[in-house]
Amino acid sequence: MKHFLKRMPLEFYVLVLPSIFLALAFGGAGLLKSGLASFPVNKDVLSLENLFFYPLILFVFVRFVVFMFTTARDPETLNSSNNISLKTIYSIFFIILCLVLTTYSVALTTSWVFQNADSVRSIEISKKIMSFDFLVFKTYPPFVLQKLGHYSHLLEVFIVNSYLHLFLLIKLFLFVTFFKKDVFRKFVFAFFIGFLVTFPLWYMFPVMYPSGMYRVNVFNVEVPKDIRGYIEKYPPTEYNRALVERLDTYWVSPTSEFLSVSANPSMHVAWGLMLVWFSFELSPYLILLSIPWFVMQTTGTMYMFQHFATDVITGLIIGAISIFIVSKLIKLEKKYYLDDYKLLSFFDVIKKIVLGR
Repeated sequence: MKHFLKRMPLEFYVLVLPSIFLALAFGGAGLLKSGLASFPVNKDVLSLENLFFYPLILFVFVRFVVFMFTTARDPETLNSSNNISLKTIYSIFFIILCLVLTTYSVALTTSWVFQNADSVRSIEISKKIMSFDFLVFKTYPPFVLQKLGHYSHLLEVFIVNSYLHLFLLIKLFLFVTFFKKDVFRKFVFAFFIGFLVTFPLWYMFPVMYPSGMYRVNVFNVEVPKDIRGYIEKYPPTEYNRALVERLDTYWVSPTSEFLSVSANPSMHVAWGLMLVWFSFELSPYLILLSIPWFVMQTTGTMYMFQHFATDVITGLIIGAISIFIVSKLIKLEKKYYLDDYKLLSFFDVIKKIVLGR
């Protein structure tokens, strides 16, 4: 048993086991189906991601078919140790298992938190977060930042799209780093660890996002006079207003089936920080693009009324903690892992198929 545990890669302990635990703990397929069915899909927001992501998948698939056809015509190539083997099939299964389980557990757990959020506590914590924003910044950043859109529409477009298409960048990043296994693994570990650290905080300290709390007024509470004054003094542009209203249709349940209390910490900020960090590992020159993007993306979380300034601060902390934990886990793996990463050999196969080397 001891040797078996030492022959399992880090994915087994960081992704597979926690995902199985979350899936069992939070109710299985029935809860997932009922919980996520109430979330409307905003196709307008996701269309750009689909436009870029699916052609990449198609490209890999075509290269894979060509590769298989070529090797099938050459028995010597087919039988070589560098091509598809039983070891690779096991690797494919293991990698798909890791990604499916983590995706499932994140969706399931978030759904559970949203469905079981306490409205009274959500109101209380959300008000405290807003008060803390004012205490630290002497203003209400989500509302004051609306001046940016009136100052420059081009700047507004960059800020808004930097926020909206975080997951497009994550998909592109994963696609590129699939050919650099170490960076890919670290990012996936950090992504999931960040969620594992954060979701208990969402449940214990539920925070409704600013638009839902004060613009849509989900809880139908009286908005303080000073906040109403900021809302009237700093109105959003028509461009931003339309996009925020679309997001509201996604995050606000018309039948109160769930409460979107995942504002604090901001995972947009945490995952964005991870992108910056691991982009630097991929290539130091990428910092010239990733830092400006991250500043705009972080600003966008508040500009689009999705997060308080406090959420940004806690998001940075979560991102930094996740990166630190991953660095320690990688060191432990190098010290105790006994195998030769056979379960991850599919990375090398894909690299050979796509890049031809």
